Amino acid sequence: MIDKSFVQKCQAFIEPNRFRLDEPMKLHTTFKIGGPADCLIFPASMEETEKVLALVNEYKLPLTILGNGSNVLVQDKGIRGVVVKFARPMAKIRHEGTRIIAGAGALLKDVSEAAAQSSLTGLEFACGIPGSIGGAIFMNAGAYDGEMKNVADTVRTVDREGRIHTYSRDELDLGYRHSRFQDNGEAIVEVELCLEPGDSSAIRAKMDDFTQRRESKQPLQHLQAPQGLLRRHPDPGDRSQRPPGRRRPGLHQARRLRRQRHRQRHRRRRPRPHPRSPAARLPETRRHAPPRSPHHRRCMIPENRIEQGNKQYKKTATTK
Repeated sequence: MIDKSFVQKCQAFIEPNRFRLDEPMKLHTTFKIGGPADCLIFPASMEETEKVLALVNEYKLPLTILGNGSNVLVQDKGIRGVVVKFARPMAKIRHEGTRIIAGAGALLKDVSEAAAQSSLTGLEFACGIPGSIGGAIFMNAGAYDGEMKNVADTVRTVDREGRIHTYSRDELDLGYRHSRFQDNGEAIVEVELCLEPGDSSAIRAKMDDFTQRRESKQPLQHLQAPQGLLRRHPDPGDRSQRPPGRRRPGLHQARRLRRQRHRQRHRRRRPRPHPRSPAARLPETRRHAPPRSPHHRRCMIPENRIEQGNKQYKKTATTK
């Protein structure tokens, strides 16, 4: 449970529509699943983020940092503590010369589009990657021989105690799907990208080519997640969606696994005898042997059971 004093302090500087209690996370994830979060906060600036994280640290509450909610599976029981989600209030984008400065909540495709409109090249690979710019830095997102490591120049973060930090390119420790923020737990609030001038038509053609290649490999007719996150096989009944000269990949393996699961589910299991039944006193080799005669089961009744039955019969006979 969230302390009432924490709620009152947060509501003093956060608008009511950006502070929610028991908010279903299925409304904030691309897979549309997830139970309620105890407290969900949408900061609108670096100062608000600084105050929120300082209060969370003061009250010793569990903290979860969330970006666009893509590539995230939330359990039905929800998330305990405070969830800080960087969304539209933190999605401002501006450019200064050859630099693009974006809030952590800005979608990566929007940042790529803003760079193309400013005739800046270097971010074309990100046009189809789902998620926010903060999440892209967090995991060093990349595609088509490009990655955030090549364009990220400065990152501003807020640590768990509410202090602001600024990191240069050499301090980010960006590797394959890794950054230093996966280790220190700091929240990314602003990213500054360094790009190069280019021809707008060539940039647009490159982005269109990447989009066409992605859509041809990942046909997502029934979309639940952003494009590029969910890889869906074509419908086997629709021959137009199959690659020419190829069968549906993994079809035979899937059938074999289904057969194995069916055999394991429906295999015959020997029932265990009741501890008090006569069969439980027999050796393991004789428990499931067929009866040798029609009166075999009657012969296996213990004598004490027979005596008890006789006593009960005599008792009922005398009462009558």
